[in-house]
Amino acid sequence: MKNSLVVFIYMFSISSGIAQTTGIVECDGRSGISAWEKPESIVVVEHLACGRKLPVVGTEKGFVKVQLKSSLFAYVSADHIRLMEPAPGSETITPQSGDRGDSASQSSPGMAPQSKLSRQESGITKLPLVQRRRDTLLKPGLEFGLDSSYIKYEEPDFMKEEGVTLSLYGNYTLRPSDFMVRFEGRVGFAGMHYSSPLSGETKKIRDYILEARGLAGYSFGVSDRWYLTPYAGFGYRFLFDGLGGKVTTAGHLGYDRRSNYLYTPIGLESANFLKHSWALVATIEYDLFWKGRQESDLGVLFGGSPTIINDQEGGWGLRGSGKFVKEMGRVDLAFGPYFKYWNIEDSEWAYLSHEGEELAFMEPANTSVEIGAMFGMVF
Repeated sequence: MKNSLVVFIYMFSISSGIAQTTGIVECDGRSGISAWEKPESIVVVEHLACGRKLPVVGTEKGFVKVQLKSSLFAYVSADHIRLMEPAPGSETITPQSGDRGDSASQSSPGMAPQSKLSRQESGITKLPLVQRRRDTLLKPGLEFGLDSSYIKYEEPDFMKEEGVTLSLYGNYTLRPSDFMVRFEGRVGFAGMHYSSPLSGETKKIRDYILEARGLAGYSFGVSDRWYLTPYAGFGYRFLFDGLGGKVTTAGHLGYDRRSNYLYTPIGLESANFLKHSWALVATIEYDLFWKGRQESDLGVLFGGSPTIINDQEGGWGLRGSGKFVKEMGRVDLAFGPYFKYWNIEDSEWAYLSHEGEELAFMEPANTSVEIGAMFGMVF
């Protein structure tokens, strides 16, 4: 009967928010640790300083529930909390109003450090080391930054354009449980050089690039250091080629073109936990091409404002990246190389009537290669 009463009081104390022990925030090389609204949430309640002591009231899904203020609770990854337990004969620590882990928690008589590996002895469920690594590898939130690349567009035997791009990119990732939902965007410009064995060459062409993608996937652990996320989604790519008004060395006039691609990305993301708060996130992706639309403004050649539209039905793409992530506390750093490749087949024919004649136009088969590097911040 007595033992049953002790168990009842213990379970009641956890459910009612009475602290069973105190936990010390451990940063493992980082400047601070995030306290979340609830397990696996993307909402940060507060950033905790290293070494701060907090009342612990329970555990849930690999997280420790701590009390920040008299009526404010949050969840911290279990591997960032080192528990303290009362020495024999001492009283348990209860939450204090407005406790910030300052002078009142610097030294508590009768308290003895407890190893992470012996949490079960104090009534706190033993939790695996995998949680901190999972937090590092599968982090939800916002990422944005800059990328720069070399890009070459080529129509074999006809022409090629090559140059350097500078872009602003951003993505937002949601991770409800083991699922991944991500929205990606990119906008940039390029300075290009046109050359052709048929029509000569010209420089300082201004191109504009826009990409928008939505992805969904499912993450699973191969080990506590390695997670894989197969994914698929929908993508749109727009490119404006500003050749209009340019005159080549052979005296030919250029014209503006707008390129539109619709495709389905099908890929695999591999996230690996390295040492000292580093992670490597690598992706490989096949892009299933659905449809292309090429719009060519031929008014500079024929007068007026005729626009030829060529539909593209066949093609495919491939891309990959290797991104290093360094945990820094509130803001993490991300950088690494990437490549993108497109192989598009001949377009359908389009026709234009001019001075009593019907002219036929076709967008030749072409390839695009882009090799670059990105640098961004993760929130």
